[in-house]
This record gives sequence, structure tokens and C-alpha cells, in this order.
Amino acid sequence: MLAEEDLRSQLAKYIHLDSFCPTLGTSMGSYCPVRDGSCCLVFDQSGIYVTCDGEFKNCSIDRPLVRREDIKKLGMARFREKVLAAIR
Repeated sequence: MLAEEDLRSQLAKYIHLDSFCPTLGTSMGSYCPVRDGSCCLVFDQSGIYVTCDGEFKNCSIDRPLVRREDIKKLGMARFREKVLAAIR
């Protein structure tokens, strides 16, 4: 069962921001500028997904970019390559 029925609506709160204000840590309460954040990494029980402007890139709601059980086998360098390729 999916935890979030409408992933696009959930992501819309976090993309295309020009700043954010941490609620924990040493920067709490101060605004931090950010570059355009239209792309997101989404982690769930099935694996890792990449979305840009609310659309899945090289994956779908039922097919993660990298399955959870393959993350460790893939290694950090190959994982990074897959994510960057999906964003481009």
C-alpha cells in the first residue's frame, strides 16, 4: 500500500522554492536561499525515485529508479550516475 496517494501534491510543497527556514539545528529560524529545486529524490519502501516538476524521470510510481534491495549492490558511484542521468 502506498503511503502517499497524491505524490505530486506532496512534492509541490517542496519544489520551486527560493528559500527555506530550518526548524531544527544551528540555523533554526534563519532563511537559507536555494537554487531552483524542481527535482526531488523520493525514497520509499520500494526504492528511490527521481521527479522533476512533479513528473517521474526514468522511473514510475510502480517502478523505482533504483530498487531498495539493489542500492547497496549498485555502489555509490553508479548510484550517483543513475540519478544524474535521470535529472539530465
